[in-house]
Amino acid sequence: MNRIKLFLSSVQVMLFKDRLEVWNPGKLPQGMTIAKLNKEHTSNPVNPVLAHPVYLSGYIEQMGTGTTDIIDHCLDYGLRKPEFHQDDDFRVVLWRPEVQERVQEEGEVRGEVDGKIKKVVLAVRGNTISANEIMVSLQLKGEDNFRKRYLVPSMENGYVQMLYPDAPKRPDQAYYLTEKGLALYAEFSKEN
Repeated sequence: MNRIKLFLSSVQVMLFKDRLEVWNPGKLPQGMTIAKLNKEHTSNPVNPVLAHPVYLSGYIEQMGTGTTDIIDHCLDYGLRKPEFHQDDDFRVVLWRPEVQERVQEEGEVRGEVDGKIKKVVLAVRGNTISANEIMVSLQLKGEDNFRKRYLVPSMENGYVQMLYPDAPKRPDQAYYLTEKGLALYAEFSKEN
């Protein structure tokens, strides 16, 4: 049992704002690769003397399924797929839930909204306008940058909607604020 405690004490856990990293000074078993860890694989524990009693005590449900279980659980909870890295140490990166912006609703405190989204919401207002009109309002020139950093995040976060969502490249495509976007616009209008 002392060996298990010694083995577990060498693991380092570091918590960051966006992720949890678990570091182990060990290496993957011979023949095992990061690619294999991402799918079902045979179990080849580095130390079978430790793995077998841990399995018998019920801490391991089935040999060879640990990493796929981690991946499945993360995806079930809406988290990004975890990452496995083998450098000098073996490292697992578990991504934390992304901070979701909230709109103030009767006594709720509104969370921080990305400044670029705020600019798009203020530019669109209660109108239906084209991407080009939004860019002009924001005094932006690079269309790719505008779409990637301003328009797409505004849509992905539910503040802005396409007028013709089934035809995104339609020449007369326009954008408008959703209910969530209108509520946010009302909040920003109060602040000014």
